[in-house]
Amino acid sequence: MPWRLLAVTLLLALNGCHSNLISRFKPASYDDAAYQVYSGLFSEKDTGITPGQLTIIQQETIPGSRIAAKDVSSCFPSDWSFRREYGSALADYNKQNKTPRELVRRFAIASPYQLVPERETISDSSGANPSDRFLERYPKSDGYIAVSAVGFNRGRTRAIVFAAHYGIFGDVERYYALEKRGERWTESHAGCTWLAEKMRIKKVRRAAPIP
Repeated sequence: MPWRLLAVTLLLALNGCHSNLISRFKPASYDDAAYQVYSGLFSEKDTGITPGQLTIIQQETIPGSRIAAKDVSSCFPSDWSFRREYGSALADYNKQNKTPRELVRRFAIASPYQLVPERETISDSSGANPSDRFLERYPKSDGYIAVSAVGFNRGRTRAIVFAAHYGIFGDVERYYALEKRGERWTESHAGCTWLAEKMRIKKVRRAAPIP
């Protein structure tokens, strides 16, 4: 094979590998609706956001709880009414979270925020805890937020998402079921919630509807 033809063949092969890498880390701008859900989620209480304070968000999505290996379906009601409304959203959640997605700056939250790669947030020796490098770079931060990709129902009026705040003194993880009301997304059912304080893990809430 002539050297020029061989070089072209190698370049095409490398380009194919690069395309596969890009598709694996497809930005979460795959759906602007996802950022509307995140914005609605961050307007809820206990999401780790303090108005006016810099919020650190992990750039890559995570598939779910790092504390407890729990199937997302088991964190919500099993009755027919909930499954009719959120069954397709649960299935889409599992589909969307098969591979991580890279988040971009499309959040609408009442706080300045910064996206930080996972390699800068997690300590190799302590699981999800903030790394020493992270704490040195963001000394005024009490931790960082990580979210999953969003699962939607077929009508795009229901959504399932996971969010966590990993802090210096403890972690909070929670699954959320949200409903679109007008142009806003609001929580309709609380899924499983876990707290981890000084290596003690406690499940504090079972799935329940929001009044």
